[in-house]
Amino acid sequence: MNGEIWLIDPNNSKKVPDGLGGENSSLEVSSINIREPSAESISADSAKPAETAETVKPQGFTVFHFKAPPGAHTVSLVGTFNDWDMNAKFLNDDDKDGIWEAKAVLPDGQHEYKYVINGWDWVRDPENPKTISDMAGGENSVIEIKNGRAFFSEANSRSEELDLWAPEKPHRFVFHSSAPANKVFVAGSFNNWSSTAAPMINSGDNEWTADFFLPQGKTLYKYVVDGRWLPDTENPLREDDNYGSYNSVVLSGDWSAPDTNSIRGDGIIYEPAIAHRHSSVYESRLDEMTGIFRVRFDRDDISKLFLIFPADTIEMNLYTRDERFEYWQTEAKIFSDTITYTFLIEDGDNKFLLGRNSLIKSSSIKPFTLAPAKPFRIPAWLDGAVIYHIFPDRFSNGDNSNDPSNTREWRYESLPKSEVGWSARYGGDISGVISNLDYLTELGITAIKFNPIFSAPSSNKYDAT
Repeated sequence: MNGEIWLIDPNNSKKVPDGLGGENSSLEVSSINIREPSAESISADSAKPAETAETVKPQGFTVFHFKAPPGAHTVSLVGTFNDWDMNAKFLNDDDKDGIWEAKAVLPDGQHEYKYVINGWDWVRDPENPKTISDMAGGENSVIEIKNGRAFFSEANSRSEELDLWAPEKPHRFVFHSSAPANKVFVAGSFNNWSSTAAPMINSGDNEWTADFFLPQGKTLYKYVVDGRWLPDTENPLREDDNYGSYNSVVLSGDWSAPDTNSIRGDGIIYEPAIAHRHSSVYESRLDEMTGIFRVRFDRDDISKLFLIFPADTIEMNLYTRDERFEYWQTEAKIFSDTITYTFLIEDGDNKFLLGRNSLIKSSSIKPFTLAPAKPFRIPAWLDGAVIYHIFPDRFSNGDNSNDPSNTREWRYESLPKSEVGWSARYGGDISGVISNLDYLTELGITAIKFNPIFSAPSSNKYDAT
């Protein structure tokens, strides 16, 4: 209403979560033109050898099933077929059995997809081993439609359920305005600092609220009040924003636990802080014969840590710390495609085993499993390279004839945030890079990493379409 107030349909009793703590009205269209495979394609397919490890499912709808982790409030299906729009197709769990389902009509061809949990956690389909790189260090699942049929694999690519953290309820942001305001938004690290993506609702008496599910860890944020960026003065948790002010902080998941004041060597382990999951953060392969293993603990909590294989034991080292936890790590030689392992923790006079069934003192432990994985290989040209990252618009203006109409005067002193935002243009271009190649060579640069250089609304081009 009036471009500001969003309401559900009061005459429609069917609703689904909107991912923001509210609901959307739901309308199901039952009359859909479903393309059935022709008799010719069926007879042609029947003459072919059977597809191994694949099931051919009749295609009118493609039915997607996803077993979501506890705490999932919304699950959406995104992919190349809907421009990765996480609001285009939501899955439903009407019977509350934890299995979310959606139907989609897909054209012939190969499609990439993922599931989005609670609006922020993007995961591939754990039941589908067909994957392709997502060009961001992860993988997209792949489905192929042939002659109106969907090809899924029956094999499960992982022997264990996904270990994902999901919030039980959204975080409520509350802003009290000292004077009447027209529009208030919350912007932060959870929405790429968008000044318009997360509107707040005026609940009366100059109090504005908004509910959002936040990722685990530390979330930085500010309020945008009629275009002015303001920190949350009622929140004592804050960090310097490097612009003379500060960002407010919300801690979620494990990070929200109270300071435990752990003492190394006291024989007591703070179990909620322990983390070792099937992800590149905690386990990965350097090559076919070498793996890296990491475990997270509360700061100053343990004395020693050992990685235990069926035929070998390796002592691990304290690798790094952050504000809340410490991380132990080791490299280990791997002599089989699939390996099982556990961890032995020593603290004071006590010893504990860590496996999939948590922290215990007995030998009845369920080991972790590291499955085969194709290692990433560094290209030969990149080995030993010295890389220089260039943001073309802010590097050098080599050709004034192609400057946008809103190009600003080139300046070398520190600028206020308002003059270096995403829309500010300073005319830097590829010609400017070429004219400075001798300078880069003198610095010892052997490779250049560019910001995107495609046409886009922003100056950094990360929003290219």
